[in-house]
Amino acid sequence: MFNLKLKLILKHIEKMDNEYYISAKKPEGCELIEDLVYNKIGKKEFKLDLAMPEKRKRLTSIPVIINIHGGGWVYGCKDSYYKYYGMNLSLKGYAVLTFDYRLAPKYNYPAPLEDVYSVLKWVEDNSKKYNFDTENVFLVGDSAGANIAALIGCILTNPELEGFFNLHTNIKPKGLGLNCGVYDFDNVIELGQAMNFPQVNNIVRWVFGTKKYRELPIYPKTSILKNITKQFLPCYIMGSETDGLFPETKKMIEVLNVKGVNHKEHAVPKNENLNHVFHLRDNCSMSDVVMTEMTEFFKQI
Repeated sequence: MFNLKLKLILKHIEKMDNEYYISAKKPEGCELIEDLVYNKIGKKEFKLDLAMPEKRKRLTSIPVIINIHGGGWVYGCKDSYYKYYGMNLSLKGYAVLTFDYRLAPKYNYPAPLEDVYSVLKWVEDNSKKYNFDTENVFLVGDSAGANIAALIGCILTNPELEGFFNLHTNIKPKGLGLNCGVYDFDNVIELGQAMNFPQVNNIVRWVFGTKKYRELPIYPKTSILKNITKQFLPCYIMGSETDGLFPETKKMIEVLNVKGVNHKEHAVPKNENLNHVFHLRDNCSMSDVVMTEMTEFFKQI
């Protein structure tokens, strides 16, 4: 019954997201190639959309952003407002890949991490076809997507984690864009209680496939806050003080400062009254501000 309640809540949130997508205006000025297969597991195909600016120099290689959608690890897809976000992001001069990855509870960690590595492999295999600049690849994510991106940032820069997860790539992302993210599952559960959303505990159970997730060897390895090294990838990190999950952004910034990691931070003040993942909606003027900040940071690293 408790899980049924959670499923109904998530279905309602997804419905509201879809209503915005239906009402939103499709961005102009970019080329969109949909439903490219980046991996196949059994009979199941996993697909991505590729957005690129129409007015680009065809003979010049284009930097790449791999955009990892949010949705609490349990819902979300590329065929939503993430499609339009990716298109808007491409207008900053990037090839933007927005993709579907395996979700809980059907699939458990580290499935979404493995899927990102499959996308990186797809970028490598298709770099000549689409003229990708494989020296300038960036991971961007929001909410749970920021969690996935940041954890991959840890894996890429922490030999112990790389060995544990046994994930390897020839395409080395150059930086990260972390928007309204969460960076430690224990913290997320506490914040859920504080926000009167205790169902977060069930989400974490779904992510790891067991009620005894804290006993799993993988569990402590998924804390970004505890596994960052000073070699962590340069990152743009953004959050809104109005967002109930903002304490996670603050903690992440504190760790980045302690470790001396190259980063640019943007805490949107409360007087802006902008909620979780506001930046995904282009009817918000601040959305373009943070998108521009992030892509300009990428150009500087």
